[in-house]
Amino acid sequence: MATIFPSNPTLNQVYQGYIWNGEAWKVIDNSVEKAQDDVAGLFTHNLHTNVSATYDDANNRIILSAAAATVTAASKISQEVINNTGATLNKGQVVYASGAVGASGQLRVSLSSNVADSESSKTFGILEDTIPNGGVGTVVTEGLLEGLDTSSAQPGDPVWLGATPGSVIYGLANKPSAPAHLVFVGIVVRAQQSTGSIFVKTQNGFEIGELHDVAITSPVNGAAILFNSTTGLWEDVDISTIYAPKNNPTFTGTVQVGTGGIRFADNTVQTSSADTSQFATKAELEDLEALVLAGL
Repeated sequence: MATIFPSNPTLNQVYQGYIWNGEAWKVIDNSVEKAQDDVAGLFTHNLHTNVSATYDDANNRIILSAAAATVTAASKISQEVINNTGATLNKGQVVYASGAVGASGQLRVSLSSNVADSESSKTFGILEDTIPNGGVGTVVTEGLLEGLDTSSAQPGDPVWLGATPGSVIYGLANKPSAPAHLVFVGIVVRAQQSTGSIFVKTQNGFEIGELHDVAITSPVNGAAILFNSTTGLWEDVDISTIYAPKNNPTFTGTVQVGTGGIRFADNTVQTSSADTSQFATKAELEDLEALVLAGL
């Protein structure tokens, strides 16, 4: 008489000397070896992707074997952010980190602008979503961002941060210059009105005083940057303190070089060596030259 098995059995369900292995009812083998193989079989199922198990009789152990997994490279890196600006932030706008929400791991963002350091120095990506005030969305910090209007650009154009909050500027010809803060945002991949794309790779520019070997302490009009071999730094120096005349000569007239004389403030011309008190010294002439070159 044939055995009638239960319908819809569960894995490893036992019934009248049979066990359900997930595919069929099998006769229970009570031998030790069979038990060992059954235990090993428990490690092999659809939740263990690319993993199989066998029982090693010689060493009395279960061996797990894992096949090489296929890893797909990420096309972009994004960060979850929150909008607390009081207005809607639109997809494609450039943002900077304006704060954080503690343990939530969410950054607050605001629209970047190249007008001020406070709105440009922390620029870190382009919005992937339109985010209403109080809402949460994502910012692409590196990688391909699609679905943008890049119709005014050409493929391969550099993308710069613009003056209008959240805006971008395309092309080398339109590269911002001082006093605008230079922030490179990425490269145009596709130029199109609605399906354009940008590879995001933000790089913030530097003020000269932010360079690691430059020390700007008290900049004044007419200051210069000179190298200090003692500190190993380029430092700001008031040029008038370097080229101050040694003997306070007042050269307001014309200095005639190679014509036999020197014209002084009183417009007299000294050509004789009899009265050397009227002649400027070499050091004083060097001071004069420095003053003229410095525009002082």
